[in-house]
Amino acid sequence: MINAELEKYIRASLASGMTPDEIKTALLANGWPRTEVEEAMAQKSSGQTLEPIAAAPILPEKKMRPRILLAVLIAVGVLLVGGISWAGYAYYSTLPQKNFQKMVDAMMALKSFEYTAETQTEMNGLAWPAEDFNLNDGEEKPDAKTQPIKYSSKISGGVNFSDLSRPQFSSLFEIFAQEQFKGALGLEIRFVEKTLFLRLSQIPELNLGMIDLSSLKNQWIGVNLTQIQDQINSFSSSAEFKSSFSAEKIQKLKDSLKKSSIFKVTNKFPDETIEGVKTRHYGFALDKEALINFSIEAAALLSDKTPSESEITELREGLKDFEISNNEVWIGKEDSLLYKLAVNSEVKANEKTKVSAKSSSVLTMKNHNQPVKVEAPESFKLFEEWLAEILNSSLVPSSSPIIIE
Repeated sequence: MINAELEKYIRASLASGMTPDEIKTALLANGWPRTEVEEAMAQKSSGQTLEPIAAAPILPEKKMRPRILLAVLIAVGVLLVGGISWAGYAYYSTLPQKNFQKMVDAMMALKSFEYTAETQTEMNGLAWPAEDFNLNDGEEKPDAKTQPIKYSSKISGGVNFSDLSRPQFSSLFEIFAQEQFKGALGLEIRFVEKTLFLRLSQIPELNLGMIDLSSLKNQWIGVNLTQIQDQINSFSSSAEFKSSFSAEKIQKLKDSLKKSSIFKVTNKFPDETIEGVKTRHYGFALDKEALINFSIEAAALLSDKTPSESEITELREGLKDFEISNNEVWIGKEDSLLYKLAVNSEVKANEKTKVSAKSSSVLTMKNHNQPVKVEAPESFKLFEEWLAEILNSSLVPSSSPIIIE
């Protein structure tokens, strides 16, 4: 059945003097299906007369072809999906950086934790004696030569800053450099009740002349830091010292660090679970310009003096040869705390230092804000006692003891 609106238009067009071809072209151009137009126009050729009417032709309302309609719907869908995707990308591209900043804030409020860090380092450009390392020569040995120095280290322990007036921490440090000396160096450190305890658990084979470290092996040495603390307190009595490290300035320094964005998130990796904790995994890089700006602001804040242009230039030059890249961080999903950190750093040689170094480190943390107890060794010698023993046995006759008060 012919559309009445279409039939009316054809009759009006014929009355206005348009030819059938002109009518057909106008209808097709306005979106009418070819089958309907041809069927209506065929009435004239088949003997079914379409009586002209004395009225100006009014092109019927455009009807969109199904294919055109489908194409438009697809286009609209693509734009809609694209818009949503772009909005999602704009939001989620900033989310990793926000999560990183949350981690910085959470770590600044951290009170206690346990940690383990492993490092691999290679240095080039340093002269190292071929056979031994003698501190008494005062001159470079003839057989000293420049060779790569490779060593690995591991440090583990716990930190407790719950009571800032009585901080506690422990560290077990081990270093291995088989090409430079035989054996490993092991150092254990504990800090309890303002006393620093040290013990050499492993001693490598080194020729240090008259200095004998064997007496230090497995012997705890205590260094009472009360006198040092008294000196600090005497300094703090000055208005200048108090002003430099006032609580207000320290808080401003923390705020400055929070907004500095020294580290920029560069990649988002699949989430991982570390010792039962679900973490977000990101890659990040150092923003040198942000670091310089923070350093300038921090220096001005603590010393009430803006660094000079020469000092800023020196800082830029120092950072020019320093790079950290391919770094990764694992941040707890629920608490935003740091659980793992991998850092790769490089210091390039220049005309002044001629020394280069590469280092890769992995830090893991656990038991955040959980009780960490550090105890003093059951037996130890005060540093003054040990030093007197060493001096008496190594440097002077036994009949003339040295007394250190």
